[in-house]
Amino acid sequence: MEERMTVTNMSIEAGARAGLVAPDSVNLRIHVRRPYAAARGRLGPRHLRWRQLASDEGASYDKQVEIDADRLEPMITSATSPGMGIPITGAIPDPNAIADPMERESVRKALRYMDLEGGKPLLGHPVNVVFVGSCTNGRLATCARRHPCSKGRKVSRTCAR
Repeated sequence: MEERMTVTNMSIEAGARAGLVAPDSVNLRIHVRRPYAAARGRLGPRHLRWRQLASDEGASYDKQVEIDADRLEPMITSATSPGMGIPITGAIPDPNAIADPMERESVRKALRYMDLEGGKPLLGHPVNVVFVGSCTNGRLATCARRHPCSKGRKVSRTCAR
């Protein structure tokens, strides 16, 4: 279920107005356990309607996008939001190169907050703040299964705590 939430969140972060994974027995089972579920403990009429949200068999779509994840470059945020993500080998956005005044000021504030300079490479920059996870997958289960590359390592004294 957490992985599904991550996918729907990623669609929003990529600019979609909505992210939906068709309801099935997995997410409906989780829903009925919630304290305020309408049909707690059983699949009521609301759940039956939700099951109808699945795509029709053989449905056609206006656009289908296939992404080869093996070809994607890792991304990292140069500032304070997912919208400020850049390829890890990219340069920190230069506010002076941004035409929109509101976006330019937003980037300026974020870079000042993160103590970064626009136009410089991000790769090789000292790490002083790390956020683990996102709003959907930064759960205790995720943190408990930290990536193996962190095993035996400690937080640097130069990192803000």
